[in-house]
Amino acid sequence: MNQLTKSVPVQPNPRQIRWFAIGIGLVLVPINNYWVFSSLRWEQGLPTTMSLFFNVIFIVTLLVTLNYAIARFLPSYALTQGELLTLYTMLSIASAICGHDLFEVIITNISTAGWLASDENEWAVLFHRYLPNWLALTDKNRLAVYFTGESSLYLTQHLQLWWRPVLSWSGFIILLLSTAFCINLILRKQWIEAERLSYPIIELPYQLTSPRFFRNRWLWIGIILAGGMDFINGLHFLYPSLPGFGGEFYDLSPLFTTKPWAAIGWTPIVVFPFAIGLAYFIPLDLSFTFWFFYIFWKFEMVLGSALGFQQVAGFPFIFDQSFGVCLGVLLMTLWSGRRHLNHVIAKAWHGQEPISYRFAVLGLIIGIGLLTGFWWAA
Repeated sequence: MNQLTKSVPVQPNPRQIRWFAIGIGLVLVPINNYWVFSSLRWEQGLPTTMSLFFNVIFIVTLLVTLNYAIARFLPSYALTQGELLTLYTMLSIASAICGHDLFEVIITNISTAGWLASDENEWAVLFHRYLPNWLALTDKNRLAVYFTGESSLYLTQHLQLWWRPVLSWSGFIILLLSTAFCINLILRKQWIEAERLSYPIIELPYQLTSPRFFRNRWLWIGIILAGGMDFINGLHFLYPSLPGFGGEFYDLSPLFTTKPWAAIGWTPIVVFPFAIGLAYFIPLDLSFTFWFFYIFWKFEMVLGSALGFQQVAGFPFIFDQSFGVCLGVLLMTLWSGRRHLNHVIAKAWHGQEPISYRFAVLGLIIGIGLLTGFWWAA
């Protein structure tokens, strides 16, 4: 009778995201952000320069490993796959915001224009008067302690100096991300249901958080191969007399010493196990464009040298070509989604979406207006 009435451990609902999982994410976000910022100080690889952030994958791997033990002894407190993916999303978004291409650059730009100004470059004369004091700091004397160190941010004089630009740029980032969120709300249905865009980058986190991930023998073979290469390359870095394995850059340019072939410039070949793994998730047509247009860029440089265009400043105008591609993708997106956008406008006031199109459209209009006002005021 006692065996029949013995309580069964409560299992968490796999479709429900519990508040304590959100709390874990809120605790991990500042730790994760400290890691991202510290990567600059310790000259580590920048985690956010690749779309699959290795810092987030590392943290989620630790959580999954710990979750196995929790599921064994305290199953009601074990995180579900949905909760682990929620933590992955929270950490990824936090990493993108504080990463190399956003907040890290803004923080340096607040003070760089003032600190690097000198009598030789005449920055103070040329453009300091155009920098509002609520966005940039130009007093070199007050910035000295920031660059030389041996002090603390949490002093009254330092907080008084930094609070306005930090709050101003924080408001700008919040406004920018909110506007981007509204754009995502508008295009969500078009991307998911009409164009059926695949997001292969989520495949690794999805599989990582599944219960059977670490039971796959092919996974362990891959870990041994890639980990072995990295281990050998690490020994080669510490002891150069030992041979490396694919981790060094082999430049092909010394093989081409005569014109016009010498115009190819630095052309490295290197094998990175992590890059091979990432390329596996990329659609074939997209991965084709990576190497094809790299070779095409080199061909442009050789052709330009043969025709004498290398003397033209900026040739072959890579940044202009990149901007043109982005503009073309934008126009193609608008054209392919024109019917959906018309539907959004028509249903903006009577929608059945999880978050109404009215909210998204009004948010987008207000966001663009406020961003324009920020730009005008700056």
